Amino acid sequence: MDDFDKEVSRRLPLASAALSLLNYVLSEPFLDSLFAEHRGRGYDALLSFATFVSLIRDALLVHGGHGLPAFIKAQEAGQLPVLPRSVYPKLARIDLAVSKALLRESSQKMLGLMQESCPSPLPASLAAFTAITLDGKTLKHVRRQLKSLRALRGKLLGGKLLVAQDLASGLALAFGATEDGHANEIRLAEDLIGQIQSMNAVLTKPRLWMADAQFCDLNLMGRFSNEGGHFLIRYNRTLNFEPDASRPLQTGTDGKGRRFCQQWGWIGRQRQTPPLRAANPLAADRCR
Repeated sequence: MDDFDKEVSRRLPLASAALSLLNYVLSEPFLDSLFAEHRGRGYDALLSFATFVSLIRDALLVHGGHGLPAFIKAQEAGQLPVLPRSVYPKLARIDLAVSKALLRESSQKMLGLMQESCPSPLPASLAAFTAITLDGKTLKHVRRQLKSLRALRGKLLGGKLLVAQDLASGLALAFGATEDGHANEIRLAEDLIGQIQSMNAVLTKPRLWMADAQFCDLNLMGRFSNEGGHFLIRYNRTLNFEPDASRPLQTGTDGKGRRFCQQWGWIGRQRQTPPLRAANPLAADRCR
């Protein structure tokens, strides 16, 4: 640990525990192995990936998200084998597969440290599931680095992310990304689902996928249902719902006094192959 880490550990035991976890999850052998597997055409002749990650860590935790002060300090301490300005091209060349693997693999290490007895925000009725929420984010307010563009008005969009979060622990498990800030998040869902399904070693319970209305898509529902999975998705009115006449509409009141209705039927068309049975969320609108 550097002087900053030692001083924080001396003053704050909780911070010491957090730094110890960070050092474990982002250990140098782990980072070297991860980069070697996913680097694509990237290389680390002088600046190793482990050193690069430690620079980004210091920039985020010590220098308020500013990279240059972290790079200069590392150079002064003899920990940076290249010039500070050489770190930026390295950052630009990091393959997206490396970034996705870094989050995915480090999250698996963190999940391995958690116990079943840890407090969970999930109700007891969902204790048998791994609840995974999907949410997207467009990177906004991108800086105009080119001098010729700085006088122009308007805002620039960066890329778009789609993140999967374990609702019980709050950990981000994996993400999909594209450089097109106008892209639909549905394009990223297929890759993200595949990443989550590769984490069976730590996600042993049946999965409950939770998402907004834009993910109300028959193809995605089929993917969510793979390997015994379930899904809870806000209904999109563009998708047809056919009620099951053999099961009557059910009504009631939840623990907070809110009225609800539940109606079973088929999403899409009843004669589709295979049919997808679902509860009709439109019934809740009729009860208001």
